[in-house]
Amino acid sequence: ARVSVFDGRVYCVGDAAEKDKSERTAANAHAEGEYVALDIARRVGGRAAMPLYEAPPRLCAISLGSRDGVVVLGAWVALRGYLAALVKKLIQWHAISPQSPHSLP
Repeated sequence: ARVSVFDGRVYCVGDAAEKDKSERTAANAHAEGEYVALDIARRVGGRAAMPLYEAPPRLCAISLGSRDGVVVLGAWVALRGYLAALVKKLIQWHAISPQSPHSLP
């Protein structure tokens, strides 16, 4: 007899997962990966599975030169212009700073 692992759950994240093309972003793949890692850790620890994953609205910061940009949250344009470019720079700095949980060793 076969014994199912993790109640038969199969995890698929990133571009391999079936989803709308607009959701195929690095930010979404990162969030999906974190969800799967947390859920597997819970299951290995004997705790209940997390609720099914639902993608949150994503923040997207786009540079349009060094002094221009746009920041979009979901379908809403949150910032434009110089302030958006500044926010993009702050996000990049945070992502690569040694204190960031997302920085590479």
